[in-house]
Amino acid sequence: VVAARRAERARRVLRLPPPDGTDWAWRGVLCTGFVLLLVLAAMQPALETTTTLRARTDAQAFVVLDTSRSMLAAPSPGGPTRLRTARRAALALGARLPGIPLGVATLTDRVLPDLFPTSDVAVFDSVVDSVRIEDPAPREVNTVATTFDALSQLATEGFFTKKATRRAVILITDGESRAFDPSGVAQALAQRGIRLVIVRVGGAG
Repeated sequence: VVAARRAERARRVLRLPPPDGTDWAWRGVLCTGFVLLLVLAAMQPALETTTTLRARTDAQAFVVLDTSRSMLAAPSPGGPTRLRTARRAALALGARLPGIPLGVATLTDRVLPDLFPTSDVAVFDSVVDSVRIEDPAPREVNTVATTFDALSQLATEGFFTKKATRRAVILITDGESRAFDPSGVAQALAQRGIRLVIVRVGGAG
């Protein structure tokens, strides 16, 4: 308003014709739009997107990574560790099983879930990449921390949902373990319909 009065006085002094009114109309539109934007910002609207993932509900698999200290071994100084090789294998496996919900777990003297089965490949890859040696640490201190007896927990600790009738465990390990009962582990897994596949990384050297 002040600016308009000053402009009016200047027009009278200079004997200029009054404006045609379009300038004021444009300013009114701008002011109204500014107020509406403030109201919209105050409402804090959220933009939502929905993505549909097709996945089987009758099948689930867990990729179990051995994270004992022996998995730090490498064929040469600065070479890929066994754990790094294991992570690569897990990522390659995930890429070849589209639509199968995959979970991630770690093994020392116990099996702990890092990710329950999901069909989101990006989440699976992220969790696999985050796996570290003895994180979490084993419960007991031993020269050889790993014991395959712990694999029985996959059948008894609720790793799989009841709807998943087809169940698989892919264990990626260097094969080092304390003495264990193979028949006991096999029986525990078989009773829950869990098939076990073992992928060995590293060698005796």
